[in-house]
Amino acid sequence: NNNNNNNNHDDITRNETNTPNFRDIVENSLISYALQRVQPTTNTKHQSSIISGLSICATFATSSRTNISKPLRMIQNEISLIRFILTSVYDTDIHYDQNPNVIFDKCLETMWELYECLPSRTKERELQNRELKMLQDQVDRLEAHLIATDVCSRYFVPPPLRAFRNVEVLLRGMEPATTVNEEDEPIPNKLVKDKAFLTLGCDILARVCDAFCHRAVQDDHYDTATNNDNEAWKHDVMDFIVDINALHQKVFFHLSPSVLEHHLVRNLLQRHKFMAFKDVIQITSTQSSHENPSFLDTAMVQSSILKFLHEAFQNALEEQTTNIDDPHNPHVIAAIACHEALGSSYPPVSHAFHTKMKLIDAVRLARGVLQ
Repeated sequence: NNNNNNNNHDDITRNETNTPNFRDIVENSLISYALQRVQPTTNTKHQSSIISGLSICATFATSSRTNISKPLRMIQNEISLIRFILTSVYDTDIHYDQNPNVIFDKCLETMWELYECLPSRTKERELQNRELKMLQDQVDRLEAHLIATDVCSRYFVPPPLRAFRNVEVLLRGMEPATTVNEEDEPIPNKLVKDKAFLTLGCDILARVCDAFCHRAVQDDHYDTATNNDNEAWKHDVMDFIVDINALHQKVFFHLSPSVLEHHLVRNLLQRHKFMAFKDVIQITSTQSSHENPSFLDTAMVQSSILKFLHEAFQNALEEQTTNIDDPHNPHVIAAIACHEALGSSYPPVSHAFHTKMKLIDAVRLARGVLQ
């Protein structure tokens, strides 16, 4: 291990302008050949060859791990290995015109294999070589981009990996820091200041929430009395919560409350999926902790439910008076179902519901007297 560390140190500090020897020429030729195999193409007939090319890259990377004795590595220089893996992953562009799931799953699996071949970070060496530090920062973001791609693929066709990287300006063209404080500022703090990065995060979050709500609508049993016993749905909810937390903690470092309110909370309420929403709230709460608080703000959820009830009763009152007397009035029925599912968890909601129902009863009574 000591020999390997010394070899790695020599790789990092050696002068890159040295005239390459025969070994370097062969290595560069192999790298060039492998990267050409994953270049973007619009011809779906060549999609299988891209998978093959990505597998070749993974084979090269696996035989270049830094825990292998340097003379036995296919790519001996550590910086060259990092560049090779970053390029091979970000240059892979998969089209979804033919067998998208098979192609995507295989590619993502191979990309994770490539990621596992990257050398671990060592602060001491990064202090000696700024290029290494910049590359390792990009490696950290590569993990985030793979996680984001994996999450997106469970809800919609994900964008290419480079779409995530391209909005992160500091990683596409990182300039030397002008002060020590700028040098030490964590990447998340820099990213969340960038409008394009935050916009992409909101878009991804919205699409994931919309797709999840659509699933709830597709299965009628989500709102039946047996919903509490539906293990498949509970697993769907737990997976969704894990995915949202991954986007929050590993990728975007921020979850827009307005996006969650409109694309998750109000989305489920407007679709009348109250039991499904109840499960989301309960499971989110049970999985939260001091270190990992719930991504659903209680005040926001309660406010959204109150707003839904107000709109439901208002719509019932504004329609023709004869509809109010109808026991099957859809707005009143929705309000009752919402209260039955969520009222016990939010006392202000229960209070507002009973107040509104008294108003409805008074209108019905007045209507009966007038008749």
